[in-house]
Amino acid sequence: MDDPFHTLGLPRRFDLTPADISAAHRRSVARFHPDRATDAFERDRLVRLSSEAGEAKQRLLTDLGRAEELLRALRGQGGSAGPGPSAQPSPAFLMETIELREEIDAVLASRDPAARASLEARVGGLRADCVAWLASAFAALPPDLAAAAECLLRLRYVDRMVLRLQDTVT
Repeated sequence: MDDPFHTLGLPRRFDLTPADISAAHRRSVARFHPDRATDAFERDRLVRLSSEAGEAKQRLLTDLGRAEELLRALRGQGGSAGPGPSAQPSPAFLMETIELREEIDAVLASRDPAARASLEARVGGLRADCVAWLASAFAALPPDLAAAAECLLRLRYVDRMVLRLQDTVT
């Protein structure tokens, strides 16, 4: 499966909701249901297509996965190259990230619920900003792939911080 958007019959857009993606998945699974097959060859093909629809749904459900797939698809159309998803973040962003991770560690060690709630809100705000920047970069005409790649990189870092806070819930 090369393009999960195509597999599910969805437009290549970042601003798809989980409900949009799930509905497209349900339509695909109904269309590819193996009971529709008239012979063994067709049944195998429908099973494969149904499986691909499930994989496509999983790849598009998260903001991070959808951004990665959209960036990959748009670059494949000859869009501007810009920095790749594995590009290095700026030193300023790295410093900000290091400081925030140290703050997360300190708050988690202190077990202060108010400080933790405040930090969770702050990291959640950073994540919301990343998602909004991604949406804006992809919505531009033409899409700003360089900005989208940078936002995607930032979202990866922020999502790791969100997971760090979630993994230590007591």
